[in-house]
Amino acid sequence: MKKTLLFSLLLISTAGLAGCDSAANSSAIASVSEIATSEVTSTATLSANTFEDQCILAGIDLTYEDPNAAITATEDHSDGEGDIVTAGASSSTGKYESINTYEELAYRGSLRYATYYWTNDVNFTAGYSLVDCGQATTLAEAANLEDAKYVTEMFPNDNTEYTLACSMYSIGQTVFTTADQEGNTNVAFFGAAAGFAVDEEGNPTLTVGWMGFGDSVKNIITSGKTEVVYIEYFPERILKSGTNGRTYGCKVQCEVDFSKTNLIGMDYYTKTPVTGTDFDLTDAASNYTALSVTFNLTSLANIG
Repeated sequence: MKKTLLFSLLLISTAGLAGCDSAANSSAIASVSEIATSEVTSTATLSANTFEDQCILAGIDLTYEDPNAAITATEDHSDGEGDIVTAGASSSTGKYESINTYEELAYRGSLRYATYYWTNDVNFTAGYSLVDCGQATTLAEAANLEDAKYVTEMFPNDNTEYTLACSMYSIGQTVFTTADQEGNTNVAFFGAAAGFAVDEEGNPTLTVGWMGFGDSVKNIITSGKTEVVYIEYFPERILKSGTNGRTYGCKVQCEVDFSKTNLIGMDYYTKTPVTGTDFDLTDAASNYTALSVTFNLTSLANIG
């Protein structure tokens, strides 16, 4: 604030010299120009708070691109008034934009949010949800990485090698509702939703490759079915429901395909078929590590 005021006073003083000695005037203007240049440079440096800004100030051509731009594109789908079955009595008063085809459900379930960041963690290991996008020691090297356009975090630029890492996770989650033989319900939440698929003949399925033993597994095997809600939530949206509302997804009824459902052995490899007639949860938990289950999807409904 003080520098800005000083700069303004200098401009006023210089302007007052316009009718005086031209040589002295020119010298004064040059001095003020140097101060102004220094001030602007200092301000610009302080305002660099993204990787794109950092590159631009260093004279490196880089334009940021949102890696998740297409993920929130849920337009032109059912707003709750489509021709799929309306789910629940509350739908008469609250309509939610919903997935209305199995193909879209499989597509949305496969999407991943991508978050890019720099790390020099020696224990960093790429895997299912972590991607190694390359290494860099200098700002120029960092900007030259193929996925550098997707990162917002500034590069440390401290002569240390960093990895550009990408963390990927499902944009939605699945909620399983099951019931035991007495009708008591159990609800379980699963973050990953990549198991939805539609085969070449148009048959929709859901495969969960690893389910730990608990009430959900017991109910699924003994009843042979479950209800699954797939849901995405966009907190930044203003509307609660309707087109472009905060909630998006669908509800599906699922039946177990026992021909593709197995108990996974302690060696994490051996698969043993399972049926609902002879399933014992305690025995399964003692002799196996998890359940791998495939469902056939029998109906698709709006959420709401």
